[in-house]
Amino acid sequence: IKGDIGPPGIPGIKGEPGESISAPKVIISPTSELTVNESNTAVFFCSVTGNPVAQLSWIKVNGSLPINRTKVSSGGLLQIKDVRLEDAGKYRCLARNILGSDENVATLIVQSKLQN
Repeated sequence: IKGDIGPPGIPGIKGEPGESISAPKVIISPTSELTVNESNTAVFFCSVTGNPVAQLSWIKVNGSLPINRTKVSSGGLLQIKDVRLEDAGKYRCLARNILGSDENVATLIVQSKLQN
């Protein structure tokens, strides 16, 4: 024997659908290469899509980032002040989350002040 139906419960909160999860995808701007005159400032920006949010890092291919002249932000900005000839080369932005990783490379070209 069934009893009487009780009072209705408190209505629940309707959640918005979550963002779908995805591996990171890296885009660097300016794309492929940047030419900067010696002693000026070089700026690359690495934008990343993906969910969960990816961890970003910048590295110089076959070298290391210039100490004391480099600023790297968690938002993907790479800034090299007082650019020198030895700073020329390829710079890699690497993004990684639990679903995978992606990277992209940009080239820095440094023009010498002493042009013939």
